[in-house]
Amino acid sequence: MQLHVGEMLTEEEVRDFCKNNIAYFKIPKYIRFVKTFPMTVTGKLQKFRMREMAIEAMKDTSDRNPKLTG
Repeated sequence: MQLHVGEMLTEEEVRDFCKNNIAYFKIPKYIRFVKTFPMTVTGKLQKFRMREMAIEAMKDTSDRNPKLTG
């Protein structure tokens, strides 16, 4: 989802939207806001890069908060 200029969105608003529109087990556990998405030269999303970025962000979070590690 991409916001228009000047609009704001919180994690709680995303979760509320999901609760009303998708099954409970599909609601994301983690929500991360980014300024841009990694794209190919043809304009497609690079999903593998998005996964790598998410994994790296989770590692950074778990390093700062030991309770998040299993």
